[in-house]
Amino acid sequence: MATWTNIIEYITIASTGNVADFGDLTIQKNTIASGENGTRGVWGGGRTGGDANSDVIDYVNIASTGNASDFGDLSEALMDISACSDNTKTVFTGGQDTDGSPINVLQYVNTDSTGNASDFGDMLATTYYGQATSNGTRGVYGGGYTGSAAVNVIQYFIIASLGNASDFGDLSATKNEMGGGVSGD
Repeated sequence: MATWTNIIEYITIASTGNVADFGDLTIQKNTIASGENGTRGVWGGGRTGGDANSDVIDYVNIASTGNASDFGDLSEALMDISACSDNTKTVFTGGQDTDGSPINVLQYVNTDSTGNASDFGDMLATTYYGQATSNGTRGVYGGGYTGSAAVNVIQYFIIASLGNASDFGDLSATKNEMGGGVSGD
């Protein structure tokens, strides 16, 4: 059974300890994407408790706890998306539309200012359930599900400049529904 939540939790990375309550998202949802620029955290898309896809983008100021505020909207209601960021943009990658079809859209927001997502470019593989990460310059998205099969494609894009994704290489096996991706700077 799917679960939905609006709870935001945090840890202080410099010290060990349990999570603490940060605040709440504006609506309950799951399968959302997130990004940040060191000052502001953003979450977009997801599936709501009413089993509908969401186009809502929320944000918080990371330095102070509290509830999220409305940032704007994705270009359409999506779930099973991923995201990555640099110091300026958060790029949302792929996803599943309200008909359950995978999309190949890359869209972005300027993380420092609120507003709706804009077109960034297109992905090579039309997928959802993949995972994105970045090193602050290059965004990389790997794996995913096409609606009929998992894929091993890794694709990348330069976050500072708009454009389509390019081939990066392949995963060692086809994969989807992966955990979060991380990167050093």
